[in-house]
Amino acid sequence: MFSRIRYAAKVLSYSSPKVSRFDDPDITFEEDSPQEVTKISAGIGTFIEIVLISLFIGFTVGRGLHRLFPAKEAPSLLTLTGIGAAILSIFLAALSMT
Repeated sequence: MFSRIRYAAKVLSYSSPKVSRFDDPDITFEEDSPQEVTKISAGIGTFIEIVLISLFIGFTVGRGLHRLFPAKEAPSLLTLTGIGAAILSIFLAALSMT
């Protein structure tokens, strides 16, 4: 009978053995999670991309057409036309991808 009481006391008072801090690993490996891009960030990036590409294409088209037709006095109108055409083409390309 006393052996059962001793066994119950031993079970109830059990604690896990103490682990030395030197037994812990120095390096822990964690799974690398992919970087998430928010919709706002993607929208801002797309807007900047459209602006930069359309400005480049617009200025290139404007200067090129002004050299082809030197009698025209308004290269800025040609530049604006090129920018508009570039923006429309980028939007149409984005729509066709979805």
